Amino acid sequence: MLSLLFLFSGISYLFANPVTEATAKKVGLNFFASKVSSTNLIAVKDMKLAYKQTNASAVTCFYVFNTINTKGFVIISADDNCCPILGYSDESNFNPANIPVQLKEMLQGYTNQINYVIAKNNGGL
Repeated sequence: MLSLLFLFSGISYLFANPVTEATAKKVGLNFFASKVSSTNLIAVKDMKLAYKQTNASAVTCFYVFNTINTKGFVIISADDNCCPILGYSDESNFNPANIPVQLKEMLQGYTNQINYVIAKNNGGL
């Protein structure tokens, strides 16, 4: 049984695909819809792309969407072989011109990890 689990998880790497901006936005809206019970979050009606991280090959690694009708943002992976929700806030919007150094380091870590997954899926490493 355990060997079947490893077989199927290995096969999933073969079918990993990039996540489009439109799909990532839907994922973010669905995520916030499931979090409406939060005391700081009202129903999110729409989101706007605030930031898109690409790697050296111009491949998108993740998207950051700000909520429009309330404060909040969500970070969505741009590779479907990674965890879709990388982070979120229901207290503030994401400002790409003013990213705290700690968040920059965290986002760089996400970029490195997603690059690793992309390279591994493309036969690298």
